[in-house]
Amino acid sequence: MKISKFARLMVISLLIGSSMMIGGCSSAAKKPAQPLPSTPVPTDPMPAVPAPTTPITPNATTPAQPSAMQVANQAAMEASKVMEVNKAVAVVADNVIYIGLDLNANMDKAKSTAIEKNVMDRVMKMESGYTVKVTSDMKTVASIKTVAQGLAQGKPITSFKTEMNMIMLKMNPKTQ
Repeated sequence: MKISKFARLMVISLLIGSSMMIGGCSSAAKKPAQPLPSTPVPTDPMPAVPAPTTPITPNATTPAQPSAMQVANQAAMEASKVMEVNKAVAVVADNVIYIGLDLNANMDKAKSTAIEKNVMDRVMKMESGYTVKVTSDMKTVASIKTVAQGLAQGKPITSFKTEMNMIMLKMNPKTQ
């Protein structure tokens, strides 16, 4: 029985293609992300709540990394220690800490800028692995507060895409 050259070529191509797909193009299996541990919802009207991130599982040689929630809470507490700051709220997204400051109402721009810089410097010393952005613009602070409250209620960061985009666009270029 004669098999045409075309049929032989098709069979060989099919065998080579299927062996490449089965053996050569397989990717490593990805482990599903572990859920974040449950944390109590803060009662503060301006909670410092981070964006959910994939937890880091420490091994025997690595000290445990603080959670994004802890980082945001520590950043907000540190910011609140600065004179003239009434309240502070923080959100952590990726490796960026967004801090909103509630300052005295009649403060001039130069003084508010100096306070923002002071807060940024203090938080950066505390959390050196993060980019810190600080604002006292009331609309931006309100957006940070909205995101923080929503995250505290268990909503995903993706449901705040519009707010996060606005926050990122409006934040002062005080980035280190």
